Amino acid sequence: MVTVGLITCVIAGPYDGLLAVLGWLFWSAALAVLTTGVVLVLGLPLRLVPRLRTWWSDNGEYTLLGALVGAGLIASSFLAGSPDAVSVDGVDLPIFQPHWMLLLAGWTVLAFSCAHVRWPRRWTRVILRRMDLGSRGPGTPGETVQSR
Repeated sequence: MVTVGLITCVIAGPYDGLLAVLGWLFWSAALAVLTTGVVLVLGLPLRLVPRLRTWWSDNGEYTLLGALVGAGLIASSFLAGSPDAVSVDGVDLPIFQPHWMLLLAGWTVLAFSCAHVRWPRRWTRVILRRMDLGSRGPGTPGETVQSR
């Protein structure tokens, strides 16, 4: 939510009173809800198609990589941004405009990764993974990990 607030403040322009702060809060929440809805709809195949769901579960490190790439793109949008000026009541105020394409791409990748996060199966202990999944362990047919 902090990132959404920062993005909304940058897009909104200069502070001009209490209504500006309330507007920033409202648009921050609206942008977060809208983004979450969009990335959940885009990620539905990851949850509904069995082959994709299995692949996504087996390769959970891509969600962590996606979060890092998204955060990096957001940071680089501020590095690639440019200074600008806004005129308020005849006074020119300096502002900084981030690179909007990098900001949008980073925000989308970060939101998608956070909405569909999976802990990589390779990073968990084998015995815990089998107990969580209810799969059968090695040994006789019908013998589960819990029955040993």
